[in-house]
Amino acid sequence: MRKWRIIPSRFNDPYTNMAIDEAIAREQLVAGELPTLRFYGWNPASFSLGYFQDASKVLDIPRCAKEKTHFVRRFTGGEVIFHDQELTYSLSFPRPAASSFNSVKDSFKINSSFILETYRKLGLNAGFTSQGSAGGSGALCFESCEEYDIMVRGKKLGGSSQRRIKNIIFQHGSIPFKIDFNKFKPFLNHDIVVLEDKVISLEEALGRQISFKDLGTLLKESFKEVFGVELIERDLNFKELESADRLRKEKYQNPRWNVLRKYPKETVLVK
Repeated sequence: MRKWRIIPSRFNDPYTNMAIDEAIAREQLVAGELPTLRFYGWNPASFSLGYFQDASKVLDIPRCAKEKTHFVRRFTGGEVIFHDQELTYSLSFPRPAASSFNSVKDSFKINSSFILETYRKLGLNAGFTSQGSAGGSGALCFESCEEYDIMVRGKKLGGSSQRRIKNIIFQHGSIPFKIDFNKFKPFLNHDIVVLEDKVISLEEALGRQISFKDLGTLLKESFKEVFGVELIERDLNFKELESADRLRKEKYQNPRWNVLRKYPKETVLVK
C-alpha cells in the first residue's frame, strides 16, 4: 500500500499558509519527500489572489490596507477567493505515469474525487460540472465554473487551483462552511450581485453545521478509500520549516510579490 504523509491541521495567517504550501512542493521536488496531504484554516480571514491576477484590478487595495484586510498571492493560478469559515486542503505528489494525469482537467477530477466522495458520505447529491454547463469567468473564483468543479443543487461548492513544477503536481482548494458575501464584497473592484445564485456553502447544502474536525476526519477516510493509500501523520521536516520561514519573510509578506508579482529571488516554482 502506498504511503502518504498527512500534516497535522492548523490555522495560520495567509502568508504562513502559502509559504508552507510552497515549501512542501519545493521539498518534494528537491528531496523526494513523501506525497503530502494537508488540511488547514485561515486566521485572520484573508483573500488569496491567483498567480497571474492584477491585484489593483481585483481588489480595492487602499481599503484593504485601511481596514487591515489581508491578501496574499498564491503560486497557483485561478481567481481571487476569500478564505474565512472554511477548510482548505493541499496535495503535493510526483506525477504518476498514467496518461490521465497528462490532462490538467482530468487530473483535477482525479485529485478532487476524494472530496466528491466525502460530500456523498454526507448525503449530498454532488457531481462534477457537466461539459455543457461549464463556462463563465470572472475575477472571483466562485464566478467561474470549470468541468472539474464540484456542484451541489446546481451551485458550485468550493474551488481548487493547481500548479505543475517539473514532475510534481500541487493542488490546493477551498471548502467553505459558510459564505458571508457582505464580508468581502466591499473589497472587490467589481460587482458580484448575482453570486448568491452561483455558489453554495457546505452548511447551506447540508442544512446543518459541521465542524472542521469532523469534516477533516471524513476527508481523510475518503482519501484512503478512494486512492488506496496509508496516511502517516508527520509534521513538516526541518528543511520545510526553514524554507517556509524564509518564504514567508522574503516573499509572501512582501508587497512587491502580493501586488506586483515581483520577487527578487525567483525560483523554479514561480517561473
